[in-house]
Amino acid sequence: MSWDILLRRNYPKIKQLGIDLNGVNTLRFDGNENLEHKLIKFLICHNLFEAGHHFMTEQPIKEAICDVIDLDTLIIYEIEANATLSKSKEKLEAFYHPYIEDIVIIDLRKLSFDRLEIVTLSDEVRRFCNVK
Repeated sequence: MSWDILLRRNYPKIKQLGIDLNGVNTLRFDGNENLEHKLIKFLICHNLFEAGHHFMTEQPIKEAICDVIDLDTLIIYEIEANATLSKSKEKLEAFYHPYIEDIVIIDLRKLSFDRLEIVTLSDEVRRFCNVK
């Protein structure tokens, strides 16, 4: 969706949700997120960006801060290392708002990826960039 269409369709809802549009399509991390969490957040944002969507990360919504919100669809994406039923219910309650279309909880345990390969790749990039 183009920026103009987004503003025409969703701006009133975005404002009601208290979202400031500074930093749209900017990836932000919380200091407590592990590498897998950050990688999945990046992949969600990458896919939204490639699809032409606008997003915010680490966005306060009501009582909590969501990992990613798609501003075009008003869908929240939450990444959890251990998504239990009670944790999922807590997230649904924390983010409930009539303008939020859906809340997608991504349980890292249900994704198949080689954590060792991710850490190895991260180490290689760190060395290549000379980051200590």
